[in-house]
Amino acid sequence: MQCPKCGYEPTMSEIQSSPDQCPSCGVYYAKVSHLTVDAAEEKPSSKLAGAWRGAMLSVEEGRERRAEDERNRIRARNVSTAAPVVVTDVQIQFGSLVTLLVKLAFAAIPAAIIVAIIIWGAVSILGLIPLLMH
Repeated sequence: MQCPKCGYEPTMSEIQSSPDQCPSCGVYYAKVSHLTVDAAEEKPSSKLAGAWRGAMLSVEEGRERRAEDERNRIRARNVSTAAPVVVTDVQIQFGSLVTLLVKLAFAAIPAAIIVAIIIWGAVSILGLIPLLMH
């Protein structure tokens, strides 16, 4: 895809990092294509006609963005290798966090019992070694 403003042809990695924006000049592709359409059209005859045309362009831009997002999601699903993910923030309500931590505490009790049994068994076996050596 070539930038309509500067003519720059981005590489595949540049397209993946910023599919809606030109890496060379920083312009958003959808806005430049609308600007070229707007420049070709004549001026609206009234404020209402201008507002209507602006609303229609906004709706059309939203549709194009959603379609592009959907295409990007489909492309992302078709990629065979998993992309690395970095979680920067998690927003959770206080009550949900308390519930999660209480469940975690109850789940830790059987795990601690199992670990204690394993350690007891290992210490018992190691304690028998000196008796067997005599």
